Amino acid sequence: MPSLSIKTLHILFIGLAVLLALQSFLLSSKLSIIPTGLPSSSSHDDAPPPPSRRRNNAGGTSSSSSLFTPNEFRTSAYRNLPINNIDPHQTNLRIQTLTSQHVPLPSESLLHQAPAPPSPNAIVGLASYPSFMDGWRKLVGSLRMNGYEGHIIMGVSVDIPLGEREYLDKMGVTYYAVETVNCSAAILEGGVADTNNGVRSRDPFVSLGDASSSSGGEHDLLFVEEVASYTNVLPEMPHRALNIGSSGRYTAHVNPCYGKNEVKAYELVDRPMLCSGTVIGTRDGIHRFLSVLVDEFRSNNAKGALCRSPATTDQWTMNYLYYKGRFGFVQKTRTLPWGTGPVLTVGKPCVDSQETGRARYKKDMMAFDKESGLILNPHESEESLTHVAPTLHQWDRCSVWMVPWLKKHEDLFMSTKEPGDEPAVPWV
Repeated sequence: MPSLSIKTLHILFIGLAVLLALQSFLLSSKLSIIPTGLPSSSSHDDAPPPPSRRRNNAGGTSSSSSLFTPNEFRTSAYRNLPINNIDPHQTNLRIQTLTSQHVPLPSESLLHQAPAPPSPNAIVGLASYPSFMDGWRKLVGSLRMNGYEGHIIMGVSVDIPLGEREYLDKMGVTYYAVETVNCSAAILEGGVADTNNGVRSRDPFVSLGDASSSSGGEHDLLFVEEVASYTNVLPEMPHRALNIGSSGRYTAHVNPCYGKNEVKAYELVDRPMLCSGTVIGTRDGIHRFLSVLVDEFRSNNAKGALCRSPATTDQWTMNYLYYKGRFGFVQKTRTLPWGTGPVLTVGKPCVDSQETGRARYKKDMMAFDKESGLILNPHESEESLTHVAPTLHQWDRCSVWMVPWLKKHEDLFMSTKEPGDEPAVPWV
């Protein structure tokens, strides 16, 4: 039986931890459709108007033709384009050369190939832990419980327990054995290994359209923004958001490799940080993304220690490449503002850096549906397909209150107490 690869799957991908040391997963909550016209169920009813409704310092709004239009982040006019200091034509030619290269089949051992699911969409991730049943139930269980009928392709431990294999087999998961090596503790301290951190409320692809038709939209590669100054629902507390140009972690990880004069972080003081935990795209878009990032990873490894992990890691390299225009084809690439779309990254918003102890972990930036208790995208309208956040990312940062929340909403990812009693998906 042939194995699956990026090039053989042909519609939409959500790439989770597909490269390097990053391990980032999603869990979903059930979708709650709120009819148009009902009073808002958001806990932020009295919040200040969002940035898209405010006027800029000049008394007007940003031009849609600008590189960056933060005031329009809730509209289709929103732009967060790279500050392109390189020749876009040459960049696109180089990317075409990279993507035209042969893509070999995975070198890892295929432990199980699931039957073809009804949908050609795919979610790809890495969870090579010796024991991960609780994580599998939150990740895989939430996907299947909430209507996702596409491929799930995972890298797992070479010593994955039999009970976990049986559960993944029933859930229609294809998985490969991935050997791991000891990593520097600095990688963990840098926040790269964030695994148990996703929650899902519905099939995350529903709002994206069909990539095989015109309804799929004009973009083939989507990056997910973390909370920035202009998407902060508590603008009176600016420390609750972080723009990438103001991040000391960004400069600490890219300046030593690329050089301060090349990085030019000051050009990005108003720009959002992009989360490397979730990248969305069509086959062609993800192929482009991986081709560029892997090529840079190999190039950096050849440069020496300052350009290798953990000195220079995937999140910061990805942001550097994006804002330099290195992923190319900027008109086909888009970043999704925090609080909108299929993924809500909650790590930064649920931790108050000016507090200590358990007081650090807060829900004041979260919006909850008053009836179901599910977490909402704070900048989506009630009629939006993503009003209830389809995916919660980095929920483990909020474990003080998220663990009880998950306990209350166990039906989001399990139908039976014992994983061995879960029924198999219909196509298995």
